[in-house]
Amino acid sequence: MRTWHERRLPVLVLAFAAAGCAPALQPVPADMVEWNRDVAPYRVIDNVFYVGSNDIAQFLITTPAGHFLLDGGFEASVPRLRAEIKALGFRFEDIKFLLVSHAHIDHQQGDARVRALTGAKVVASARDGQTLAAGGKGDPVYDGVFSWPPCPVDRVVADGEQVSLGGTTLTAHLTPGHTRGAVTWTMQIAAPEARPGAPKLDVVFFPSANINEGVRLVGNVRYPEIAADFERSFAVWKALPCDVFLGVHGAFYDMDRKRARQLEGVTPNPFIDPGGYRRFVARAEGRFREQLASERAEVAVTFDDLPVHGPLPPGVDRVAVADRIIATLQRHGISGVYGFVNGKSVADDPSSEAVLRRWLAAGNRLGNHTYSHVDLNKVALADYLDDVTKDEALLARLVAEPRSWKVFRYPFLHEGDTLEKRSGVRTYLRAHDYETAEVTIDADDWSFNPPFARCAARKDEGALAELHRTFVSVHLDELARMRGLTRDLAHREIRQVLLLHLGAADADGLDDLLTAYERAGVSWIPLESALGDPFYRLDPEVASPNGAALPYLLARARGLSVPRSSAVAVSSRLAALCP
Repeated sequence: MRTWHERRLPVLVLAFAAAGCAPALQPVPADMVEWNRDVAPYRVIDNVFYVGSNDIAQFLITTPAGHFLLDGGFEASVPRLRAEIKALGFRFEDIKFLLVSHAHIDHQQGDARVRALTGAKVVASARDGQTLAAGGKGDPVYDGVFSWPPCPVDRVVADGEQVSLGGTTLTAHLTPGHTRGAVTWTMQIAAPEARPGAPKLDVVFFPSANINEGVRLVGNVRYPEIAADFERSFAVWKALPCDVFLGVHGAFYDMDRKRARQLEGVTPNPFIDPGGYRRFVARAEGRFREQLASERAEVAVTFDDLPVHGPLPPGVDRVAVADRIIATLQRHGISGVYGFVNGKSVADDPSSEAVLRRWLAAGNRLGNHTYSHVDLNKVALADYLDDVTKDEALLARLVAEPRSWKVFRYPFLHEGDTLEKRSGVRTYLRAHDYETAEVTIDADDWSFNPPFARCAARKDEGALAELHRTFVSVHLDELARMRGLTRDLAHREIRQVLLLHLGAADADGLDDLLTAYERAGVSWIPLESALGDPFYRLDPEVASPNGAALPYLLARARGLSVPRSSAVAVSSRLAALCP
């Protein structure tokens, strides 16, 4: 047996043809058909009527002077919409305003046809109005995926602007995020059986707070401000008074259960649900913050081998390299950066002490990197510890407070090729109140400095550009790899520590590297904050002949495989540049 919609459909198609409209209606996208099953129309509360499908919600708000329609829905459903409005005892042609919640195909594909048949004025925000008028073009998610008949916008509303008709007023609240111009519409109605003078009920028509599949909150090139927009929108949603909670999808506000209770005669009206609104917003915000946290990374920047690292290009001195790095850090708002010192460099070239003083004057810090950059794997434990101690004289002379400089970084990240050495150093450091500055992100930046100096000497601009691009790309790759590996190890997002060196190639590539990290969702934190993460208290308890960042050592101890670093893959290319 056909539904009442199906019995009327041939008549409605003939009516469309008589009105001069093309009979061909755009189909419902295949993956949305299940959202568009027939539902008999009904009064929700007061002058608000439901005229949508099983999940795509549309609302008719009636007044003596004509009606509002919230969203045009699918174009193929416009005949059904017209029949539903007639079944409720109203005229489709009396729709005066078509209010747009947000410009996605499931809600606005039919807008142009509704406007053509009724003469209704289409009301939208400026941003979504552009998408609506372009038939979906310009949408940061679905441009090129979905399109619909372009629909002119007759009135653009700003935040807080009102649309009134026949004694009913709807207020537009701009709540972007799901789309750039999503609007939360609100209105007030009289409470059922309210005494004269009783407070009115606040009705909220919620657009969406969903973050659709594949949409990133951080580093979103097509919608860079999406996270900030969602932040503002959640502030608006949490501040809105709400008694009657409705939304553009029935699932948002538990429509089926509430309608069933309404049919059972439950009082008060089940759609009066202020608690349900608050819980819905809280859950949506929780999902937003969970995804935002998963996409963001906190990173501490550190530098090794102060004041001297690697060869220099012609005409460049150590102070110039340091000044360029310091200026770049300041441009990115990064302060208190630890630089790990080898005192022998100052003994060999006393003028290099100027680098350390400029570093400190810029508000940065110094730490112990052994006196002579000694390799623990190549010397006896006692000799290594003597070298650590020998570095302290310079640090104590430059920094009065020892608690500031008692942070240690292993040269070459060699923590001991025997358990005896490994344990001996760790015991010494604890006894002398040192914090170990472990590393998570190491993309072998040091390997770029020799070819950079060679290519600069040859004035090979093409090779220098390739070095610059590769420097940034391998560090981005290592960030992604270490975020993945540390999530596997810690089952959460940890605070990362980036290892760089005070070299000429680092100075050249640092600005673009930091910018790329920021676009990937990185925020900068001090080393002390990073090392406060419990992850850095994990001890792999393995001896290793190779230098490795902490996550690699932990993975090795747990028998986990680690994808090969792209930094290793480019090492042969770097060696061959500008021979």
